[in-house]
Amino acid sequence: CVQNAVRDLVHECIVSGAEQLEPIRRKTLALKLSVCEFENTQVNYPEACQNVVEENEVNACIQSLQSSPQHWTTYSGNYRETFSICFSESLPFAKDQIIKVFYNVT
Repeated sequence: CVQNAVRDLVHECIVSGAEQLEPIRRKTLALKLSVCEFENTQVNYPEACQNVVEENEVNACIQSLQSSPQHWTTYSGNYRETFSICFSESLPFAKDQIIKVFYNVT
């Protein structure tokens, strides 16, 4: 579940860097990671957060998460971590690119 959530952003993180992530992409990643956590721990979560695809659904889900301190804390923590996740997930790919450039130069 977590790998699927992060997979969508890896290319964007590699190309643009974590600083360039649009807010909706950060929200969506944090939401997907939160749902993974809820499902892995068998915690019920709002129906508005099930099968979220569209931007308006993401925002509706986030609004519903505010009604529970547990849900909100999970989402908020994941949102804060999006930059770190983006950086750490793209690092191996960036390293490979640097090595390729080095070998092309030498």
